[in-house]
Amino acid sequence: VCFKNCLKLYLENYKKSISICNLTGNKRSKAVALNNLGSVYRNIGKYDIALECFKKAVQINLEIGNEDFLARNYDNMGMTYLTIADSLLNENKDAEANQYFKDAKSILISAIGLQEKKGAKTSLAKASTTMGRVCTKLKEYADAETYLTNSIATLIEVGVPKYLKDAYMYLAELYFKMASER
Repeated sequence: VCFKNCLKLYLENYKKSISICNLTGNKRSKAVALNNLGSVYRNIGKYDIALECFKKAVQINLEIGNEDFLARNYDNMGMTYLTIADSLLNENKDAEANQYFKDAKSILISAIGLQEKKGAKTSLAKASTTMGRVCTKLKEYADAETYLTNSIATLIEVGVPKYLKDAYMYLAELYFKMASER
């Protein structure tokens, strides 16, 4: 009961925040709020609403030239496409899943490009880990290995063990897939 009530309050307050941003004309804060709201909707399985929030945030960030948050929006969209694709795979809808994996790859390329340009190493590493997962699903194993090993090297350099463990886990899954297909 508490989770549902807290989630409802969370969503209501983010929507109020967005309304205030609309009144004050604070586009940057509105884009941040939309991005955060999209993440919540993704986490509760409302993928269409999540993508709608991310796309609105992208539109705003393009308009105001905010490349830092644009990269985050792209990364979140890529993660959402990946999540949708994994759900479709679980339902044996391989062709649909494959399209979402391709959509994830396309948008993550944009995220990675912006993060490289800005020198945002931790964000770059996170997006590269996600891209490694996507490439693994698309059976683009050489690319997956490159993204994951680059992510690991960057995460070791910046010292972020929280994300490093995930990158190693996905690299292990890649090697398992490669071995099982031989």
